[in-house]
Amino acid sequence: GTGPYMIQKVVEDEYVDITAFDGYWGEPAKIKQIRVRIITDPQTRYAALDSEEVMGVLDLGAMPAALGDELLKDDRFAMAVQTSNITHFMLLKGEGRPFSDVRLRQAVSLAIDRQLIVDQLWGGYAKPTQNLLNRMCPDWVELPVEYDMDRAKELAREVLGEERITLDMYTRSLYLDRGPYKEMMEYIQSQLAQIGIDATVNIIDSSTYSEMSKAGELGANFMTHGMSNLNAYHFLNLYMSSDGSYNQSQHLAYHNSKADELLAEMSTTLDDERFHELAVELQEIANTELPVIPLFYDTSNLIYNQQQITGYEDFSDHLDLS
Repeated sequence: GTGPYMIQKVVEDEYVDITAFDGYWGEPAKIKQIRVRIITDPQTRYAALDSEEVMGVLDLGAMPAALGDELLKDDRFAMAVQTSNITHFMLLKGEGRPFSDVRLRQAVSLAIDRQLIVDQLWGGYAKPTQNLLNRMCPDWVELPVEYDMDRAKELAREVLGEERITLDMYTRSLYLDRGPYKEMMEYIQSQLAQIGIDATVNIIDSSTYSEMSKAGELGANFMTHGMSNLNAYHFLNLYMSSDGSYNQSQHLAYHNSKADELLAEMSTTLDDERFHELAVELQEIANTELPVIPLFYDTSNLIYNQQQITGYEDFSDHLDLS
């Protein structure tokens, strides 16, 4: 209601028309009329941009890396890459499962080559991580990302011995439009087989997901989670507190008395420096104990027709994807 644009018309599941708001207090909008189209299929989005039916595509996973690379071969198009508050996670059910043993969670994490996933499946438009917090959080610190299959096998053997266990891995069908989730899960499936875990790849709809999640039937859940308010305590508490809502709802069975103490202090301190110290210590604990398994940070990729849209200021050069 107070921004540079106001909604003019909404056609559900088709488009939204917005128009410049003359009463805006700040710098006037540069474009008077914008139509935001809803196009759910990546191939259709590609065709619409290529035919100049639309001038740009922007949303989480709106243009898969392979299609984006194909468009960028054409001089008409450019891509702006910005940091995102979205992190991709693998959540392992610990309740009643051997994954409640930190060594097996560490084994799973060490068996995953995150850089390979980013380079081969996400076209380099992401950044590997083991940090529970997203890098946009002001209390984020960079922590090691490890891939070591030999060590993964050792840890898994300590927990499982010569036994092999099964793991049903799930993601919601909506994620297939956001990136190569099925291919990523198939890669992880092949890696886990080397450490004694026979995994299956399952794609389910959102209603089935909700039912299975509530019943604790998701052995491993692949999902994204954004730090909408960038508050370190809020996010760490969800997963690391014994009473954390995601810890409980995802049946992670994570418990660390020290983490509970640090979170309790974090929730009440008014000292910014102490708050940051607590956030750093909790990130280090999470990086070691892996209540969940972070995979990589997402980016927001805007592919646009630079011949049709001029005067756009692109800050992509400031983004470190290394």
